[in-house]
Amino acid sequence: MSTRSFKNDFQTFTEDTTYTITADRLRKHYIENGEDPGELSPKSFPQKIRFEFGDSEIISTHQTANGVTFRYIYEGNFKYSKNSTLKKLNFKEGYAVFHNPKKEDEYGWHTEPSKSIGGSPKSFLEFEKLTYELFAEDMITDEYEIYRGKYENIMGNGNKDITKGKHAGYFKDGWHEIAFEEDLITGNSISNNTNNYEENSESSNNEESATEYAIKSSEGFNRESSVKINSFYVNSDILKIDTDSFGIDSSANFASGKNKKAVKKKLAKQDFDFLYDQKKGGLYFNENGSDKGFGDGGIIAILKGAPDLTASNLKFV
Repeated sequence: MSTRSFKNDFQTFTEDTTYTITADRLRKHYIENGEDPGELSPKSFPQKIRFEFGDSEIISTHQTANGVTFRYIYEGNFKYSKNSTLKKLNFKEGYAVFHNPKKEDEYGWHTEPSKSIGGSPKSFLEFEKLTYELFAEDMITDEYEIYRGKYENIMGNGNKDITKGKHAGYFKDGWHEIAFEEDLITGNSISNNTNNYEENSESSNNEESATEYAIKSSEGFNRESSVKINSFYVNSDILKIDTDSFGIDSSANFASGKNKKAVKKKLAKQDFDFLYDQKKGGLYFNENGSDKGFGDGGIIAILKGAPDLTASNLKFV
């Protein structure tokens, strides 16, 4: 299955990829779209965000600058386009849990609207408004709080149907400590995925975040199946390549050429695993080593603007 994503006017969120959102960038987006940004707490930013996309659930995990970790589970029906981008959503239930380790506080609630909430959001604010509807206070059916080890059942079944029961796997003991290490929908572990961003204050290109993009093997090795990256900052961003999915080990290597011809005619005949077209921004998997062409490989990612990618921007895992 191709890598899924939610493309919008603020940030394309690709599954299993951790992003950093700053308060200034979010505030600017609100204002540019005629919306009041309200008061964005400095303690909540920069905020770490990671999405997972399934057919019947979407999960978003967040962590604020002051260490609060929270997770939303959106249950319903979700449709994706041929290129695996979120096309249509239909929210039926929502689950949210906030954990503050400094205050030894955890708070969670479950919502179940009388009618499903649907739409085809093309913008970030459209998606956000739909989620606000889902998690509205008058939709809450179950609610709880645990403060310094003392449990309080605020409404309904409390945490019985939130962090227990069918959702127990999404909120294991200590879930907030490994919040960005697991793939909760497929059940696969994502190793070495903690602390995968830092706010880069010394960036010469005014980057507002450092992002790690997950790259896995696709069946097609064509432009449609490749990962599209609109804004890649070479001073901070990383392409994390899952070498197992390509059938090779993490000792993989990399080379770049001035254009596709140099990549395909010259570099592909050498024993390089991953090749980059400096002119068009295409990243290729060279499956057949030093034999002619890419073998059963081909293009795996396209970096808009063809940034000057180097080996330091790639991490093989």
